[in-house]
Amino acid sequence: MITKTGAFRDTECTCECGNKHELYGGIGYRTVRCDAHSDRNGGGYYIHVVRCKQCDALSEFVDK
Repeated sequence: MITKTGAFRDTECTCECGNKHELYGGIGYRTVRCDAHSDRNGGGYYIHVVRCKQCDALSEFVDK
């Protein structure tokens, strides 16, 4: 299951406030959390949470 919220909804990582990732001309994000775990059997998870440098909103990418 993949859950994408806020900045992770499109390829330019556009926040609801209009800020984008630095690669696309925005002021970017600060990483709050980035975790990954593999159970070595094809399972596991990846979680990446960022905070917008413009509006302070949190966005989360979860892949389980």
